[in-house]
Amino acid sequence: MLFSIIIPIYNRAHTLPKCLDSIIVQEFEDFECILIDDGSKDNSLEVCKEYAVKDSRFKVFHKQNGGVSTARNLGLEKAKGEWIVFVDSDDRILSNHLAQFKNMFDQNKDIDIVFCGLQYEGGINHPAHTYKQNVFIGKEQIKKMFAETDVLQYMCACDRSYRKKIVDKYLIRFDTSLPISEDRLFCYKVLKYVSGTAMSAYATYVINESDNNSLSRRILASDICVNRYSKLSIGMKELIEEYQIFDDKIISFWTYNFDILKQAIQSFYNVKGSIFDAAQSQRKFMQQYFDFVFYKKIRTIPAVEEYMSNQ
Repeated sequence: MLFSIIIPIYNRAHTLPKCLDSIIVQEFEDFECILIDDGSKDNSLEVCKEYAVKDSRFKVFHKQNGGVSTARNLGLEKAKGEWIVFVDSDDRILSNHLAQFKNMFDQNKDIDIVFCGLQYEGGINHPAHTYKQNVFIGKEQIKKMFAETDVLQYMCACDRSYRKKIVDKYLIRFDTSLPISEDRLFCYKVLKYVSGTAMSAYATYVINESDNNSLSRRILASDICVNRYSKLSIGMKELIEEYQIFDDKIISFWTYNFDILKQAIQSFYNVKGSIFDAAQSQRKFMQQYFDFVFYKKIRTIPAVEEYMSNQ
């Protein structure tokens, strides 16, 4: 089996049929579709079972509610395909989604992750995001990818295909303590170990933007912000060290990291108490989580120096 498609599901009975119908009509048919019902309270599980009856490639698993990361991790445990593809239960994929991935890694066996473009529907008039078709083999080429593409701005789990043996060899899983940015951290971990990457020119993953209850749109509690910064800053530094990105190419990593640092610092003002208590909490946070040694190493890089002078 070539592909394992993993779909985490929680209370998505109204969007599931459109999502699963887009799976059924894939031009490339050698796949399994693993449906993880994460303790849904609507009839999502029944919808999953209906599709499993109609198509033996659909496999249904039910678990107690634990969040999207626990559901995806269970999917990774159950997956038997050579390549992993994630699809969210309110999104859909175009019919050539799997075929484009296969075409890319058929051309080069050193590829361990393939990126594709994104389309959007159900929300504002959001333009599609696409890549120029390309292949990057070896550390220097992957470093070039970070610098010359906007891939670091699209660190979501679903617009790509992952070679499963990389995920298994290094026991890469989603961090269940992160309710936000867990997909970025997962991608950081995978990218640390790949031998090569590729980009497809097709935008075949379609994001449903009609959900206005996204966690990313809410004001986050300080403990969430602190945990996110702690985990993502470590992941960032490991990736930078792996590829020795100690030049202007570092800036795409640093701008995201500094943004979540600011969010963590500002979040203390959302906690009940005086402004003095917030300031004290900020100092403790910086002492515990900010890597001053690493910052001293990168702060004189021209791109970082210019960016920080404007903050």
